[in-house]
Amino acid sequence: MAGSQAPTEGGFGSGLEERAAGRCGYLLIGLCVLAAVAGAAIRIRAAMNDLWLDEIWSLHMARGVSSPLAILTGIHHDNNHYLNTFFLWLFRDHGNWPGFRALSIAAGAGTVAVAGLIGVRRSRAAALILMLLTAFSYVLVLYSSEARGYSPVVFFSLLCFLLLSRYLDSLNWRWAALFSLSAVLGSLSHLVFVHFYLAALAWSAYRLGRRGLRAKSFLGDLGMCHTVPLLFLAFLYWVDVRRIVVGGGTISSTLITFRQTAVSYGQALAWAMGTAAPDWLGLLMALAAILFLIAGIRLLRREKSDAWLLFGGAILIVPVLLLVLKRPNALYARYFVIPIVFALVLTGYCLGSLYERGGWKRALCVAFMAVYLAVNGWHIGELFSLGRGQYRQAISFLTAYSRSKPVTVGGDHDFRIPAVLFFHAQEMRVGDQIRYYPRDAWPQRGPEWVIMHKESVLEAAPAHAEFVDGSGNRYDFVKAFPSAPLSGLHWFVYHNSAYAAGAP
Repeated sequence: MAGSQAPTEGGFGSGLEERAAGRCGYLLIGLCVLAAVAGAAIRIRAAMNDLWLDEIWSLHMARGVSSPLAILTGIHHDNNHYLNTFFLWLFRDHGNWPGFRALSIAAGAGTVAVAGLIGVRRSRAAALILMLLTAFSYVLVLYSSEARGYSPVVFFSLLCFLLLSRYLDSLNWRWAALFSLSAVLGSLSHLVFVHFYLAALAWSAYRLGRRGLRAKSFLGDLGMCHTVPLLFLAFLYWVDVRRIVVGGGTISSTLITFRQTAVSYGQALAWAMGTAAPDWLGLLMALAAILFLIAGIRLLRREKSDAWLLFGGAILIVPVLLLVLKRPNALYARYFVIPIVFALVLTGYCLGSLYERGGWKRALCVAFMAVYLAVNGWHIGELFSLGRGQYRQAISFLTAYSRSKPVTVGGDHDFRIPAVLFFHAQEMRVGDQIRYYPRDAWPQRGPEWVIMHKESVLEAAPAHAEFVDGSGNRYDFVKAFPSAPLSGLHWFVYHNSAYAAGAP
């Protein structure tokens, strides 16, 4: 057509593209806000259930100290997560109170926001993906809705990564000061912070070393952000860490082998993706985590980013090396919470890159996110339903159907069972109606009820349909009170047949 011409740069076509890009940007921002709100709401809902053993134990520790300083110098136990214990100490007079989990909930919500700030340094799509990954991660939801130190340590580790990145880019002392403060708070949150910190220290030294600075300048720039954290970690070691006693978990009679460490690490990575169920899905998730780890490292190296050193160190090298050197007697997925969250960040980087490339790669990104949200959503639903154990329901069951007064109870663990039993019974005002018999002091007729337990990483099924004690009393399984995976205890209630209707 005469006089017609194609739209030129800056013309009509360009304006449409700019407006479309603007609408897309606002949509992504809106979705990020929704992800943040959803992450906070999920954590608040997940906190509305009974306190479990380790939370109760932490509360007893907090109630047993006379001052905040004694939290650092007077407990010497691995269940003492300093910042969390201090929070419990401030509100120690409450009972089975969801508010004890407020610090963890706030840190969990903050984790989602910081993940978005980390992602936006790459792209808006990466920011949204990272916020979705952290907001709906079952592991992060679980640990950020219970009164322990794992949620704060995740938050401060991610915040330290963001602040350290800013400092290494600019060498501005303000970023160094904020990093130092965050590192101190991370150390107070949980000692697994060293999994991140040692990797961050190595990354900082490498990045500054590449600048070709003289030794004095190199040490000055490195010390600006690491002097305070290193001194504080040394202080913690001197006043507490070297005296710490490990207890509470299922302790193996032998030291954990390298093979067991590798298996536990693989399960933790599978949980990072959503589940480590002992079936094809758990294996698939573990393989996905490994593929994202490899792909993420390759992506950073291809971009000529030395951040791969931090991710490789925090996800793999430091945690595994420390475990191999320490050779503990027990391993749990929560010990790998730092590798889990940084594996999620690296996964977000990879998925963001796929999304930005469009086409089938974008479809692959969307498909993976759908699977991820479905798998994690399933476990979050379990957490909503089961909590970290159904202890109050179990106590109500015992008191409602008992034929003995007081209710006589035995258990297969003389610390775990009575600690949880009497904490909740006292809160329910039935503590004086229950008598617990230690395993070596059962009466000749036996207690009317016996509570067996399993840790939540195991199947929620009783080991036996019935059993007979040393005096010949038979106990029949009557009811299970399960817990959601990874945190809490399954309870299995058995009834003494001698107390059945018609028995003498």
